[in-house]
Amino acid sequence: MIISLLFDNPIMFLAWIVAVVIAISIHEYAHAWSAFMLGDPTAKDQGRLTINPLAHIDWMGMALLLIIGIGWGKPVPVNNYNLRKSPKYGPAITAVSGACANLILAIFLGIIVRLDFLPVGSFVMSFLVLTIQINIILAVFNLIPIPPLDGSHILFTFLPQKYENIKRFLMQYHWFLLIGLIFFGRKLIFFIVDRVFNFII
Repeated sequence: MIISLLFDNPIMFLAWIVAVVIAISIHEYAHAWSAFMLGDPTAKDQGRLTINPLAHIDWMGMALLLIIGIGWGKPVPVNNYNLRKSPKYGPAITAVSGACANLILAIFLGIIVRLDFLPVGSFVMSFLVLTIQINIILAVFNLIPIPPLDGSHILFTFLPQKYENIKRFLMQYHWFLLIGLIFFGRKLIFFIVDRVFNFII
């Protein structure tokens, strides 16, 4: 558990906190920004169009991220009826923007790491690698198509009407599915995370 770092390596635990806050803030800001650019001012009106971490941290999601390695931020409110610039694909665009922001940041930091001008084993290098990992975890987990994760909004945007029963099933049993995923699907999630991390680094 990540929380064990608090006792074993307090400095690294604080690094985890900072990296998590950065990843969540970037993720949620991207949702707010993309929604605003598509015509929906809801997030902006509620003070979410900001990088300020206090606007985006969901304490339960952050606690789970630190304890089991999987978590989330405070959902950004989006009114799909206001997405006038792309009424059909707007929900999917705003949903995927968070993961895209995390992956862009991970790639940018990965380039810095690949330049190899930082001493191997230094705190800065360790922090950059940690931040890359957390951004990838947040991106991969949120792209899973189970409500209320971002992947569900992407799925529902493209899901044909004849498969409405799938949407109803996911909406009705999403918490059971998420709990099952966290306990039984973590190996698959981190397998994907490792592959993305190895590609970037």
